[in-house]
Amino acid sequence: MKYNLLALAILSTIAFNANAQSTNITDGQNASATGPGAIAIGDNSTSNGEGATATGANSTANGEGSSAYGNYANAALPYATAVGYASRALARYSTALGNNSTAAAEGSTAVGDSSNAAGQESTAVGTVANAGGNRAVAVGASTDASGDNATAVGPSARATGNNASAFGTSSNASNLNSTATGSLANATADNTTSNGAMANATAQQATAIGASSNATAEQSTSVGASSNAAGTGSSSFGYASSANADNATTLGSQTYTNAVNSVVVGSGSSVNLSAGDDTIGNATVVGAGSYASGPNTTLLGAGTYGTGNCTAIGAYSTCNESYTMSVGNEFTQTRITNVANGINEYDAINMGQLRNLTSILGGGSYWSDNGVLIGPSITLSSGNTYNNYYDAIMDIDNRVSNAGSGTGTPGADGLSAYEIAQDNGFTGTEQEWLDSLKGQDGQDGIAGADGQDGSDSTVAGPAGQDGETGATGADGKSAYEVAVADGYTGTETEWLESLKGADGIAGKDGKDGTANIKGGSNVEVTNNDDGSTTVGLADNVQLSDQGSVSVGKTVVNGTGVRIQGGPSVTTSGVDAGNMTINNVADGAVNSTSTQAVNGRQLYAYDQKWSDQWTETNTRIDGLDRKYDKRLNALGAQSAAMAMMAGSSTYLPVGKAALQMGVGFSSNQAALSIGYKVRVSERTSFSAGFAAGSGGQPAMGGMGLSINLD
Repeated sequence: MKYNLLALAILSTIAFNANAQSTNITDGQNASATGPGAIAIGDNSTSNGEGATATGANSTANGEGSSAYGNYANAALPYATAVGYASRALARYSTALGNNSTAAAEGSTAVGDSSNAAGQESTAVGTVANAGGNRAVAVGASTDASGDNATAVGPSARATGNNASAFGTSSNASNLNSTATGSLANATADNTTSNGAMANATAQQATAIGASSNATAEQSTSVGASSNAAGTGSSSFGYASSANADNATTLGSQTYTNAVNSVVVGSGSSVNLSAGDDTIGNATVVGAGSYASGPNTTLLGAGTYGTGNCTAIGAYSTCNESYTMSVGNEFTQTRITNVANGINEYDAINMGQLRNLTSILGGGSYWSDNGVLIGPSITLSSGNTYNNYYDAIMDIDNRVSNAGSGTGTPGADGLSAYEIAQDNGFTGTEQEWLDSLKGQDGQDGIAGADGQDGSDSTVAGPAGQDGETGATGADGKSAYEVAVADGYTGTETEWLESLKGADGIAGKDGKDGTANIKGGSNVEVTNNDDGSTTVGLADNVQLSDQGSVSVGKTVVNGTGVRIQGGPSVTTSGVDAGNMTINNVADGAVNSTSTQAVNGRQLYAYDQKWSDQWTETNTRIDGLDRKYDKRLNALGAQSAAMAMMAGSSTYLPVGKAALQMGVGFSSNQAALSIGYKVRVSERTSFSAGFAAGSGGQPAMGGMGLSINLD
């Protein structure tokens, strides 16, 4: 005997309606209906309980409000519903729809051929779908949601861990709180997430997003097609990017690092260290196409390169020497601008300081517009001209040394005969003294011996006084020379003749005479008590603006200091000579600062930026997932209500209908059940509700239709 299930449902609804008479209905051999309003239709059908309905051969509805539709259908407990051949609803409020479907736990729902909902409030929709965990949802053919609160959506999707979710064909989420989204995606450890076709997150708290992405170490994150994060705490972002060391980060297409604690940012940039160095790591590379081959390297700029323990800043800059910083390469150099005046021993200095130093040194040296130090031009009193301070000072030093190297002790300027006469008591003028020398012809006076010639000196002393035949005063002038200096124009013989008269006064010994030598402002001359003379350079040598001093390869002049083959500080700027600027203090970082910053500040800024970026992404991802889940749950309920309403059919007056609908939205599923009765020719009443997964509250509604024609 064949029966229309909808008609049977209407009959059962009428029997259970409070306004209907509480009579039992049975139809079929050995059919049994026990309880008010119970219905049993079909051979060997059994309904036991108020309002229970069993339709179909060997069907069983056991409990108040239970319903079994189909041969061998079984609604075993109150308010259970089983629809389909051999369907089984074995717990309160359970629903089994489909041949051989089973809803074995309270509030469970199984929809589809051989579907199984074994966990409390679980839902299995699809052929051979299995929802084995409490509140689990399995949607799709051969899906498996066997963990508590697990969700599996898509053919052969598996969510076997508690709170696990698998979305997509053959996706797999096998551990606690794991999520796999995409065809063949795998999340196989606790708290893992994979999103994308063949994405794999295989270690605790790993995340892989993108087709064929892999996050294979704890706390690793891989985002981008074919990306790979293989180190603990590593992060890889971008197509084919790889972070293969602990706490390493790569950002950009085809970026790579195998060094611990390293950061690589920029398309095609990489850190690739040899065995041993990779465990030191600490390399930072920011810029497309940049490459670091050694540990503790910092590269900032596109196309930069470093070999280890160095810093390169600026596009295509290179550093290949340990503990150095480069802002260019061997072909292109770069100026560092807006550098504050250096103060401490290891501070960098700027061109302003060099120009001040050059101006102080003098000698006419200066810094050209392109930063080249132009040396001084120093002309000495000797007529010699020098282009560096060193040679000029050595010239002065040699001449002073030679001036003091003569034999004997130079005497002071000698006294004239007139001065000697004064020393012996003469009180007249020099002319009176000369006149007094003329008298009667007498014996010639004894002529004083000439003073011994002194050695060459920059300043010649006057002749010493005539003396007796004792020691000869050095550098003394004869009396005749003194007379010539005083204006005498005759020969020495004529002058001697003019002196004839009384015997001349004996002159003093010239041994006590001294020689006066004077030097410039840069030469110190000291006449000692023992008659010797000390000559040396002044402690503070002052040269003109055109002067310069050279010591070895160092030149100091009015425009600055230059070291051949090394750094220079001139009025045009600072040339580091490809040397390192080390121990630079932290510079102020604000809108008005012109101070230099160091590598430590750049690294801290990079880390801060990376941490904030990661935190922001994490929070946004969490909000997206929560919003998507609730939105999909609402969509599933709406779809279920729509399908339930769409299944409505024409009802005669006094007839009622039971309507059902199933809805899906992404990874969420919902079931709706409605009731419709035609009260009169013009009036119909309907009511229904929908419930599903995703934490969305159940929704329902009622409707009243009145035909006004």
